[in-house]
Amino acid sequence: MESQEAFENMLARSAREQEEERQRIIAENPEMIPIATGGVTSFQEGGDTVIDITVSNRPGLYFLFNQEYKLIYIGESLFPLSRILDHYWKAYLNGKDKKGIGPVFSYFRIISLNNETRIRQHYETRYIKHYNPEHNHGTNRAP
Repeated sequence: MESQEAFENMLARSAREQEEERQRIIAENPEMIPIATGGVTSFQEGGDTVIDITVSNRPGLYFLFNQEYKLIYIGESLFPLSRILDHYWKAYLNGKDKKGIGPVFSYFRIISLNNETRIRQHYETRYIKHYNPEHNHGTNRAP
């Protein structure tokens, strides 16, 4: 009987310690870290969004989603917000013309990462290999 109670206490303690560790990681890493907890993450619906480009344009990975919140592209950049805009618009002498993957994405997420290119590329490759987005062409082999 005592071993059963000890086992149940161990399970409860283990679950509590896992949650405490998860909370510690989140507190120490304020950037958005994808954690597989299931379901679709919430996105802001409609309207105009004001973005402070100086804050949002730190080195990192970016994820582009379509209207149905399906992940369609993963990229890395020293200036991810500028790169996202470049996917949609490209400035030419006669104004702005659509280029790149264009209007197929409706939402995006940026994860701030170290400004070292090889680290960003490593994680970009890993995520591409794992999620296999439809607009990522070329290699998806992780190093």
